[in-house]
Amino acid sequence: MSGVRFSAPAKYYPGEVVGSSGKPWMGLADGETNTIWLSKYTMGSRRNIADTLIHEELHFRLASRHGIPLGQQAAYEDWVAARATRIIKRKGY
Repeated sequence: MSGVRFSAPAKYYPGEVVGSSGKPWMGLADGETNTIWLSKYTMGSRRNIADTLIHEELHFRLASRHGIPLGQQAAYEDWVAARATRIIKRKGY
């Protein structure tokens, strides 16, 4: 994606990633390995991939710039999702 600097490299995770809600995750910002993991559910379209990359990058930025640990960002999920959608629309995906 042109014009976007990512804090972490993205890698494909072939296994099942299920959150505490029981829903499969599209991606995961992993602070321990400093990686954005993309699940098989992300691979449906370029837009899904772009949306997931931006979404997880925003989680890393909340952690690094605002000091909110990745494990404590559940309250910011709606904000992150809305912001990622705005960025993707602006980029034309």
